Amino acid sequence: MSIFNIRSKARHQVDEAQIKVANWKLACFALFLLCVLQAVGIIVYPNFIKIHHPPDTSKSMLTTLNEIPSAQVQGFSFMILQQLNNLKDDGVYTAQNQLTRLRCFMTEDYYYLKLRTAQNAALSVKDRNRAMSVYSDIPPNPYEQVKKLTSTSWNVKLYTTITESANGELIKDSVPFLYNLQVVADNSDPSCNEYGLKIAGENDVPRRIRTEIK
Repeated sequence: MSIFNIRSKARHQVDEAQIKVANWKLACFALFLLCVLQAVGIIVYPNFIKIHHPPDTSKSMLTTLNEIPSAQVQGFSFMILQQLNNLKDDGVYTAQNQLTRLRCFMTEDYYYLKLRTAQNAALSVKDRNRAMSVYSDIPPNPYEQVKKLTSTSWNVKLYTTITESANGELIKDSVPFLYNLQVVADNSDPSCNEYGLKIAGENDVPRRIRTEIK
């Protein structure tokens, strides 16, 4: 084999190696560019996300990311209200147990206010052996009953019916009541409260809406 052939073969191998290096550089640059674009997308794209929330069919319900929809605020409010007032057998002791169980879903001020009310009821003979249940009474436009005050606070009106008995005697039978609650966003302890909402107080005492006489 001549020296010329050896040099040509070596030159050919060098050229192939240089082409491979160039291809690897191009591939690495393309991969780097793809990673940069993906990182930019992860940072920027959430700001443009819109979420559609059924079942409020009265209008299109679009919210931005991290915005809490009225339907969620109302559903949370009624769920906690119903559980707080679901008193079986001796409601005096049930009320305190319910408060302890649901403490994560109330602000500290509201919790201690309700606790004092329950403790005072425990001293009253007429409040013993009482049972009560609260049910939803849906108004024509339920989501319009949620008034947004700030991005993290709401006033919520809940139309309910109450059934109550004392010593086994029925004293309220599906009587309509209106509750007016204050709700705030609070994600301080997601392990205890997965909803990120808390009841902060009552704007007014529960109000009897109407009385039907039969």
